Amino acid sequence: MTSNNDTANRSNDSDDRAMHDVVDTMGAAAGDIASEARAAAEDLRDAGAEIADAASHAASQGSQHARAAANAAKVAMSDAAELAAQAAADAMESVRERIRGWRGLGEDYVRTKPIEAVGLAAAAGIALGIWFARRRK
Repeated sequence: MTSNNDTANRSNDSDDRAMHDVVDTMGAAAGDIASEARAAAEDLRDAGAEIADAASHAASQGSQHARAAANAAKVAMSDAAELAAQAAADAMESVRERIRGWRGLGEDYVRTKPIEAVGLAAAAGIALGIWFARRRK
């Protein structure tokens, strides 16, 4: 009996490690998305600054109204960049929360139905093995 329990415990530990790896990978992907969104926000902010500089240059040759327009454009672009960065941060947090929920569901399933979980994992492994073997040909 002890051998079967040890095998089941090792299988559960392996499933836990696999679930943690999936969660870590998804978390890293969410971090990559947020980083790209922050970079896009920075690009947007830089573009706004360039537009403001160009408008300011035109204003130096023109009227006071052009200067006001340049400042308004700069503020609007900065605000848009901040909103984009905040939206990216919110999206990343939402993805993290979903991942945590999926992880909890997976762990609950494994704890309540360990034999079915092992069978499901084995079936998935066989299916993936067949699929990868066919793709190599």
